[in-house]
Amino acid sequence: MRILPAVALLVLATACGSSRAPVTAGEFTDRAREVAERWQSSAEREPWIEGFVPLRNLTLEPDRGRTPRWIGQSMINSAWRLETELPAQSPAPAELRWADGGTLSAPVLAATAAYAGLRGMTSIRTKSPVSGWPQLTI
Repeated sequence: MRILPAVALLVLATACGSSRAPVTAGEFTDRAREVAERWQSSAEREPWIEGFVPLRNLTLEPDRGRTPRWIGQSMINSAWRLETELPAQSPAPAELRWADGGTLSAPVLAATAAYAGLRGMTSIRTKSPVSGWPQLTI
C-alpha cells in the first residue's frame, strides 16, 4: 500500500499525544493502515488530490536585509492603516500551473476580504499600534 505524504502526516499526528505505553512495530503498522484506509474514503481527501492546499503562507515576503525590523513586528501585530478604497468584487480565478503541465483554477479573494483577514490577525505581542508599533499603510 502506498501512503501519500498527507497520509504520512496524518499517521504521525494520530501517533502524537498518546498517554499509552509505546506500541510495537506491528501495532503501529496496523494503526497506520487503518488511518490510510479511512483517508481513502474521507471527504477531506479530495482537496489534496483535486484542489490546491497551500502548505505555507503564500505572501511574498520582502528582502529582510533591506527592510527595517519594525515592519515585521507591525505585520505580526496587524498594525495596518487603509488610505485607499479597496475593490469589493473578486477578481477572476487564478490559473495555477504545475511542473507536469497540469492546471487548476483557484478562486481569488476580493481585496476587501484580504484586508479584513489582515485586520483580524491576532497579536502575539503586547504592544499595539497605538502604544508603539508603527502602522503599515495600504
